[in-house]
Amino acid sequence: MKRIVFALIAMVVFVMCFTAQSCLEHTPTGTERNEAAARQTATNSATAVRIPELTHFQERKTIARWAEVFDVPDITCYIYIVSYGQILGYYVTNGKPASTQSYLTPGMQFAAGGSTASADKELPDVDGTYGDNPPGVRFFTTSGNAVEWAGYGATYIFSTQKLPLNVPEFGR
Repeated sequence: MKRIVFALIAMVVFVMCFTAQSCLEHTPTGTERNEAAARQTATNSATAVRIPELTHFQERKTIARWAEVFDVPDITCYIYIVSYGQILGYYVTNGKPASTQSYLTPGMQFAAGGSTASADKELPDVDGTYGDNPPGVRFFTTSGNAVEWAGYGATYIFSTQKLPLNVPEFGR
């Protein structure tokens, strides 16, 4: 009799486990619910506000025109040095100013199959050194001097035409 009762209880438990929703379905975590809600919001927003089909592409035209303007050998630019909001003076450049954070080589070699920090490798710059430069700008003056402007509170304005500002020209 004990065997029959035990067998019946086991069968009932077995049937309940494999037919009950809680045994068959995964209960989502809070993170999974948040991710599902975010996906649903993205779907709803894309349906409610469609992405327009553009025909003029003004941003691309500006970037392309910018590249064409500076694709000239020895273009003259005017770079105004600004510190803490005050324009100190300007330089006349031979060529377009370049960011101090632009490089000729990639800074990192990423591991095959992804970019795991343990397998990534920092590469040297063309001068054989490693590391980042502070934000700033570098350029050559019309007399051939190399100039770099960076530092705390340092900004700049550059233009292909002289601006009507009453400030001294540096390097004269």
